[in-house]
Amino acid sequence: MSVNHALLPSWLGTSQPDQTALAPIKQALAERGVNARAWRLYLDYGDALFTPLDEVWIDPASPDASVTNAVSYLKLLQACEMDVPPPLALAKSLPVWEIPDMDLSRVPPLLLRAAWKATAAAEYTGDDLTQFVDRKIVPVARWFFHSGACQTTDGNLLKAGWDSLAKRREAWVVEQRRLDQREWAMPVRWLEWDAYRFVGLTSKAALAEEGEAMYHCVGDYGDDCRTRPLRIYSVRYRASGRRVATLSVAMDRAGAWDIDQLKGVRNGEVEARVWHAVAALLGTLRQTCRTNPAEWLARMCEKASDYVLDDLASDLPF
Repeated sequence: MSVNHALLPSWLGTSQPDQTALAPIKQALAERGVNARAWRLYLDYGDALFTPLDEVWIDPASPDASVTNAVSYLKLLQACEMDVPPPLALAKSLPVWEIPDMDLSRVPPLLLRAAWKATAAAEYTGDDLTQFVDRKIVPVARWFFHSGACQTTDGNLLKAGWDSLAKRREAWVVEQRRLDQREWAMPVRWLEWDAYRFVGLTSKAALAEEGEAMYHCVGDYGDDCRTRPLRIYSVRYRASGRRVATLSVAMDRAGAWDIDQLKGVRNGEVEARVWHAVAALLGTLRQTCRTNPAEWLARMCEKASDYVLDDLASDLPF
């Protein structure tokens, strides 16, 4: 079977009339930090080595981006010290790992190596590799990058194997479920005015329910409600309980509440009568927090550093 070495040289700008003249390619890669291990991989597999990167990291119309990503991939593989390419099912899953900025250089080699060894072991037990990667590898990889574990996990845990990472993720999932149910402080939990009832949404689970019912993205605002003086209300008809709108209000540094957003179903507009009722809620919020706005500001920001409360202290007029 012939091995094609045409694409990478074209990205590097080292294309030769005789494609068997590989010395310029090796030199160009060496100048970019690609060592002998990765060079041998490219010699053995050629451009096919980059097949898993297609459509995401490789674009024939963008040679600069293609060579940057190809080199990052080669350096990642060489750091894994495996001397063969990773299982194809694993390599093809990299685009859905939610790697920050889709930058392959941000994948810790020990993470890929652990996933690599776990996938290879699964193959020997007769598992369908595509299903194994989808069920066992991708969720852990996404957790690793999404949860911030990529910034706190040391090499020893990565060396311990994929099962150790999977257990850490399971513990994180349990904790997130607990946090989803835990409520945050609300100055006014509910209010009825005119034909409407304002129901304070005090947990991630409540926000998710509201977002599903109203067909918008309020379910994503849990961290904001937990770390910022932002609070969200479901606006409903008093008589029927039917949801009319979703209101978010924010407290400024001076302790005053104001409207952040007011949206109907699918982020649609709401009738003027709702806006009048919102004005009543804002008045109640301002009255409730007026006596000690600094205390309320602190109570509503569980992670004070996220809202830079210490930096704001000298600016607060109370």
